Amino acid sequence: MSIDILKTLAPDWTDEEIKSLLNKYNDDYEKAADAIFDPNVKETLIPIQTVTTTQHEVIDLTGDDSDEIAQALRMSLQDNNVQVAPTEGATFGPSNRTPDANWQLTVASGSSIQPQRTYDGGEQDLQEAIQRSMETIPLEEDTKDVQDADVPFRDISSGQPLSIHVQTSSLQYAGNLIHALIQVPQVQASLRMIANSLDQVKSATTDALISHAAHQDHANIAFLLAGSILGYNTCTPTNDFRKTGDNSEKLYEEIITDIEKHIHELLPDAEISLGSMKLCTITFGHEDLPSMRPSEPKAHLVPITYGESDVRGDLVNLISNILFKTLHDGTLEHTVLTTPLPDVVVFSLKNEGKCADAPYYPPTLFMDRFLYDKIMVVQGKLQEVREIELKMLALVERQQTLTNFKVYLSEDHAAFYEKVASGRDHPDRRPYFDGMVEKIKNIIKTLEQKVADIEIEYATLVTESQKVFECPEVQEFPYDLRAVLVSGGPPGRKNLYSYVQDAKQRWWKTVDTVVTEVPPEEVLNDSNGVLLGAGPYMLIYSRRVSLEYIDALLPWPNSYTDSIISNNSLYLEARSEEGGGSGITRDVSMVDLSGV
Repeated sequence: MSIDILKTLAPDWTDEEIKSLLNKYNDDYEKAADAIFDPNVKETLIPIQTVTTTQHEVIDLTGDDSDEIAQALRMSLQDNNVQVAPTEGATFGPSNRTPDANWQLTVASGSSIQPQRTYDGGEQDLQEAIQRSMETIPLEEDTKDVQDADVPFRDISSGQPLSIHVQTSSLQYAGNLIHALIQVPQVQASLRMIANSLDQVKSATTDALISHAAHQDHANIAFLLAGSILGYNTCTPTNDFRKTGDNSEKLYEEIITDIEKHIHELLPDAEISLGSMKLCTITFGHEDLPSMRPSEPKAHLVPITYGESDVRGDLVNLISNILFKTLHDGTLEHTVLTTPLPDVVVFSLKNEGKCADAPYYPPTLFMDRFLYDKIMVVQGKLQEVREIELKMLALVERQQTLTNFKVYLSEDHAAFYEKVASGRDHPDRRPYFDGMVEKIKNIIKTLEQKVADIEIEYATLVTESQKVFECPEVQEFPYDLRAVLVSGGPPGRKNLYSYVQDAKQRWWKTVDTVVTEVPPEEVLNDSNGVLLGAGPYMLIYSRRVSLEYIDALLPWPNSYTDSIISNNSLYLEARSEEGGGSGITRDVSMVDLSGV
């Protein structure tokens, strides 16, 4: 508490007189506040030497308002370190009571300054997260035997993807990855080229992958049954969600390496860019002269760590954090991509578990921001963003100051004038106290308006920041999100699921054998399992393609489609005989990949 509080109560008093009053009562602000209303107290004061104090900068909220209100504002910016001796009865100071709901400062509707949802490690939050996961996907369903189950009919023209049911539940993550990869246009194109160009595919795994992709386009059944998951060497069983991402990384590396090997055999001199990213390291010295040295020549995946704080991450910023580093001597070291860019970019996500939300990943990612050829342009854009963020930070600090002052006024000043000050019930003094209460309420209204204005300005800056990179020079290489792989946390195949996008940009959620269409908002905001340290663990992006590109894909050879068409006939005939599918068994309706 500062002398400005007493100054507000008695605006006609000088600073010297107030200091003398405090001196008289040994810096007991409560007694001084009571005595200040005694008209004869000035006569008892002993003058003390004036001490010059440093004035703090004042936020002008009042314009032409009275000096008393301006003084009240200055009061809020002073340090409040004075210890007040405890006394019996009424006290003057910050209240411990619950703030009056009528005077609480609320965030305006649509404000971009919103409270961050955090995870504090509390047992209750953890139990709730587990319960939600268990309720959403029951574990007992994991034991369901699908071998003799009815197989739903799939309308190929609907775009619904073909799912994989892996007989070993600890390998379901592998089925989800393969299911997601064959939806990627560039992977489809590569598999079709291999299938049509090689008389005999040398790799049994790639041959089985091609067969699965061909079923995606021609089979009327809703899912395939897989045993050993196409015989990949890196398929390691796991029921630990913390290893799901690592195992998926290894499998992805094997799949892409195998496909690229076949393409090299077909086109030995071709630049293979399906999933291999060429990297180099850029160093900016003190003279801002970039020099380049080779880094890792290839990387199939980009590892991303999120959840290291309670603030929701953003994929672009997370990528920038691992590619851009400041060295000990102050130089900047950038790891960037060089052309040609890969057709497919995969991000492997690691969750540290300190945030309640998965990172924001955009539906379209522009790789220009990480290209060597665009590094100078990107640096200029980043500087623009930093300048905007500084303005946003200043607004947040200003909002906090105003909010704190509003609470201070409502709890301290209003409480004092309404309930504490002596003489408040005296007929001659009551108008003065009522007037001061009215002034305080007017100040609070002014504060609330100022906070609302800040929120509008903040939202404007957010929009401005988001548009900095919306310019042609950094939007030449768009990559669209094709698939998201998610772990809900607890063990079981139905706690592992995927989102994939079809050729018409519709999104589908696949949980084991159940495939449903979902809105894009669900795909981009699924935080299931994040509180448990799980959540989204792999994002698959690929270069944007046109519908003409999709239509021009090579057809699957008859050697792959003849058996599928034959099985379709058997399946449809059995459905007709059984009245729509009742009792259809795997013998006529599913392709068993376990023997591959």
